[in-house]
Amino acid sequence: STSTAVGSLSTGVASLSTGLSNTNSSVASLSTGLSTTNSNVTSLSTSTSTAVGSLSTGVTSLSTGLSNTNSSVASLSTGLSTTNSNVTSLSTSTSTAVGNLSTGLSSTNSSVASLSTGVTSLSTGLSTTNSNVTSLSTSTSTAVGSLSTGVTSLSTSTSTAVGSLSTGVASLSTGLSNTNSSVASLSTALSAGTSGLQSS
Repeated sequence: STSTAVGSLSTGVASLSTGLSNTNSSVASLSTGLSTTNSNVTSLSTSTSTAVGSLSTGVTSLSTGLSNTNSSVASLSTGLSTTNSNVTSLSTSTSTAVGNLSTGLSSTNSSVASLSTGVTSLSTGLSTTNSNVTSLSTSTSTAVGSLSTGVTSLSTSTSTAVGSLSTGVASLSTGLSNTNSSVASLSTALSAGTSGLQSS
């Protein structure tokens, strides 16, 4: 679907997400059922994703699905999760961001992220790594209120990055998961994170 990146500035973060994932700051959460985490919230949606208020400086966003990653967080979740703050959104459909280039069915947004200065992480199964987080999510993700500083996000669906700023984060997510900043979170079910914009 379509993704719009508005006004988020990201620098030095690479985020890869296959589904939707949510990462909060400085929190590690493991949820089997649905859980909600506050602070640096991201919301994931399966439909179109809109990134609001993000201006990106040197950011490329690759999305297979939609995912948001926060700064310094690694999150691997089997279920759906939302990540806020330092959000990168990648959408497979059309993406309207500040400068997006799309390759095949995936469209890369320029606003959120392409420069992964911080950390890049790759996860195949579900696993969580902390510190310059990697978050993988299979579903859609929406990051609310985050402006990313150097964030790249790769998502299969649409993703919405709203006002989240993140720095030095790479996130790869296969399912949906929530990760907080400097946090690894693994969630099997859907988890929702609220509140927050985080800067690393």
